[in-house]
Amino acid sequence: MSKIEFYDVSDGKLKRKREHCPECGPGTFMAHHADRKSCGRCGHTVPAAGSAPAEASVPAADSAPGGSDDSAASDSGSD
Repeated sequence: MSKIEFYDVSDGKLKRKREHCPECGPGTFMAHHADRKSCGRCGHTVPAAGSAPAEASVPAADSAPGGSDDSAASDSGSD
């Protein structure tokens, strides 16, 4: 896409068609992907308006699978 396609001129005024990067400032436009918007200059990324945020599928490190209590296993045989 050429830079001229990012702007529209109507009634003698220049209008930006895409939003700019909040980190880099005006003149650096965000790339539109299916699930996110990203800046090619600094790498700033935000989710797209219609997409759901990614959820972590990895359980937390402090929770044991199955809800078992590890205290009984650590006390066996060490006197």
